Amino acid sequence: MVETVLMLAFVLVLMLAIIEFGFIIWASVQVTNATRVGARAGTLHNTASSPSCLTTVSRAVGGNGETRGELPADWTITLDVSDNCDNDTLSAGDELTVSVTYDFSLPFVSNLRPLSDLVGPTFTIQRSSVMRVQ
Repeated sequence: MVETVLMLAFVLVLMLAIIEFGFIIWASVQVTNATRVGARAGTLHNTASSPSCLTTVSRAVGGNGETRGELPADWTITLDVSDNCDNDTLSAGDELTVSVTYDFSLPFVSNLRPLSDLVGPTFTIQRSSVMRVQ
C-alpha cells in the first residue's frame, strides 16, 4: 500500500511535467510562427498605401490586445524589429529582423509553491526571424 502511494505521487508529478513541457513546446511554436508571419508581413509592406511597417508587423504578430494575428490577444509580448522597419526605410534587398519575447506562465508549476520557487513561475521564450525584402 505504501509503495503504491509513493509510486502514484511520482507518476503524477511525471505526468504533470510532461504536460507542462507540451505547453512550453506549443507556446514556442506559436512564437516562432508569429515571428515568421510578422517578418513576411513587414517585407511585403508598401509604405504608400498601408500603415507603418511597425504597425503592419505588430498586427501580423498579434498579442498585446491585438485580436488579429498569430498570437492570442491576451498574451503580453515584447516586439522588436530592425531599425529599417522602425524608420520605414525598407527597400529591395534589405533584411528585416523580427524578434518576439514572451514570458510563458507555467500552468502547473506556477501554482505549486515549492516548484515555483525552484524553477520560477514563467519560462521566457524568445524567437527571431529574418527575411529579405523583394
